[in-house]
Amino acid sequence: LYAGFWGPFDPDGRSEFHVNIRCLQVFGRHVRIHAGAGITAGSNADDEWEETTLKTRTWLALIERLPTAPVS
Repeated sequence: LYAGFWGPFDPDGRSEFHVNIRCLQVFGRHVRIHAGAGITAGSNADDEWEETTLKTRTWLALIERLPTAPVS
């Protein structure tokens, strides 16, 4: 899944864009969480994995706080 990009755009200079790598799909009463990492030349695989894990934990914490609603 691709959720778009954001960042400053400068037509006369340097633009920097960042890809939103957090997505959520809803399937009735179930969800699928997608999260990724920005791998660069200086990346550490273990650190990137931990960052991705933290991103999904944030989604889960928010979802767990939602009130339950009856399904019609």
